[in-house]
Amino acid sequence: MELGQDLGDRRQLDKIDALRGLQIHDIALPQSSGKSSVLESITGFNFPRSVGLCTRHATEIRCRRADTESVTVKIAAATDSPQHHKDKLNPFCRTLSKLDHEAFSSIFKEAAEIMGIGKASGEERGSAFSEDVLQVEINGPNADHLTIIDVPGMFENVTPGVTEDGDIPLVKNMVKRYITDSRTIILAVVPCNGDIANQKILTLAKDVDPEGKRTLGVLTKPDLAVERASQDVIVELVNGKRRDIQLGYCVVKNRGADDLTSTAQQRDETERQLFAKDPWSKLPKDRLGISALKSRIQHLLLDRTKTEFPKVVAEVMAKLRDNKQQLKMLGKSRITTEEQRGFLGKVASTFTQFKINSLDARYKRDKFLSRKTDLRLVTHIRAMNELYSEVMVKSGHRLEFDVGGKVLPDMRIVRVDLEEGPDAEDVAQGYVDVKSLASLYGGKPAFPLPGPEICSELEHLLARPYRCSAPLPNAIMTFIEDQHSACRGYEIGTFNSDLVRGIFKEQAMKWEPITLAHVSNVVLVLHHFIRSILEESCPDADVRASLWNHLTDDLETRYKKAITHAEFLLEVELEGTSVSHDPRFNELIADAEAARHDDTASADENTGADDQDTDVEDDICERIHDSVYAFYNVSRSRFVDVVCQHVIDHFLLHSSDGPLAVLSADAVLSMSPETLEMIAGEDLATRNKRDHLTGEISRLNEALKVLKF
Repeated sequence: MELGQDLGDRRQLDKIDALRGLQIHDIALPQSSGKSSVLESITGFNFPRSVGLCTRHATEIRCRRADTESVTVKIAAATDSPQHHKDKLNPFCRTLSKLDHEAFSSIFKEAAEIMGIGKASGEERGSAFSEDVLQVEINGPNADHLTIIDVPGMFENVTPGVTEDGDIPLVKNMVKRYITDSRTIILAVVPCNGDIANQKILTLAKDVDPEGKRTLGVLTKPDLAVERASQDVIVELVNGKRRDIQLGYCVVKNRGADDLTSTAQQRDETERQLFAKDPWSKLPKDRLGISALKSRIQHLLLDRTKTEFPKVVAEVMAKLRDNKQQLKMLGKSRITTEEQRGFLGKVASTFTQFKINSLDARYKRDKFLSRKTDLRLVTHIRAMNELYSEVMVKSGHRLEFDVGGKVLPDMRIVRVDLEEGPDAEDVAQGYVDVKSLASLYGGKPAFPLPGPEICSELEHLLARPYRCSAPLPNAIMTFIEDQHSACRGYEIGTFNSDLVRGIFKEQAMKWEPITLAHVSNVVLVLHHFIRSILEESCPDADVRASLWNHLTDDLETRYKKAITHAEFLLEVELEGTSVSHDPRFNELIADAEAARHDDTASADENTGADDQDTDVEDDICERIHDSVYAFYNVSRSRFVDVVCQHVIDHFLLHSSDGPLAVLSADAVLSMSPETLEMIAGEDLATRNKRDHLTGEISRLNEALKVLKF
């Protein structure tokens, strides 16, 4: 086939070229790799012949048919290069109107210096090789549609001052990286005057292309194979009698190392004259010369492109899906104040909806709440309030009241101590070791207590765990008698009113530890709830951690407000005036007197005793008891309701400035730009990753358009 003639349908080659133009680096594209002198003859591009400027980096040459002639040279930094190195290389761009040897020598030297290849130009500093790629695009009316990569040679001998021992594996790895991909055609270039069978490039090519479907041997310097034995070996290789490479060999004659002036036409003529002589004239014409090599390369490139093209499409689509997924995982951009406020506003909206559904006990409306039984907030707190009331009724008084001879059962523990178990004395007295709220309040609610990490955050704020024993039986009348005897004045037929207040305070001495322990338990459950729904509302772990740190102090202030109000209610009940306007007060006194009268009458019938024998002092102590009993029950009932209504329901659950309102749309709107940046601002790494993914997605979308149309 004549040089320049179209090789069938080139549309796929055009598409592959377009992908390179889009810088689709992560998708391997069909291309060919070979040695400089051969590639120079194929492309017409004159590589600099200076020893210092020989191939010390990969050079990508893209030849394309165009109406006008132009040459553009750029540098593509190695993928794993540091950013400052990329920033230095990216601006490099040189444009020529035509191929010019002297101009190219100057550009190559400048590019080598920018890449940091100091040793290659005789300098003391720098590296001998670079993994950066010099990109040369050659356009012209006579250019062939071809992309070729020139890679550093496989050194047989080390050149002092140019190549060091450490550079050899670097070069080998660089070459292997380029030729490993199944879409690369390997031009294994070996000299005719060397030991062809032991060439390293042939061994390396066989390793990466064991079937030999994409390795083409190129024999150079045939004019230096003057011995008949050497010529016979070459003839056998070209004729396929020694099939060590499946695609066989071509023979070409390049310009000599000292030839800096001859034109491409003169090179072709010199080659033609050599191959007109024996033994070369007897070889197949399609295996001789640059023209034949070009034709064979282009045929191979088309074949590889047709074979690999569907895989390229699939890989572009897979890469696009992967990048979109990574971008989705980053969430929406949070660079500007508006973006940050919008992001946190959405978090606050989700958080608020969780709160509303939970307070309304409409858990089934949300998949998250429906499966997270430990977050059924209002249900758990209602159960805790009811059991708190039960504890207060059964065990809130220190001494069991003497009403009808009844002794009520005890409730033992109010708040669990997660770190300390019961000692032997506790066990002997009937105390219970508690590990969950189920046993905490008598075994009724079946939900777990928040873990130690929640407790540790609030330990300085919460009341200590309280182990509440049962009221002491059969001791209250003795206690009242002692108190009455110690406080008697000149009362006639009555008693000092302060006695009721004093005995009431003694009876209610467990209210404070029970109540504060109960409020602390509610705070723990609430804190666990807030932390859990925040985690579900905010998918970004870094933002969530910053937001939680921002909210913690405010949450503690709101918890403290509820605890302070509980302490205020305790002070009112225990230190305030002993007065009750509840009609039940008198009713309870009457009930107590009636119950005692019934018990006394029953006892008199059994013993035959006379009512008039009743001791006056006993009667006074009984009246004191009944007054304390009535006042205690009225106060306890009122106090429990107010604690549950004020402290729990209002301050902790429904207040507009309570803990559950700590994150709202208004709270986000009031945040300063500095606060928004601190909480929701993207770090530099995330911004760079987002920019990179956005650029890659744009290029891959363009690539798909190229591939599909």
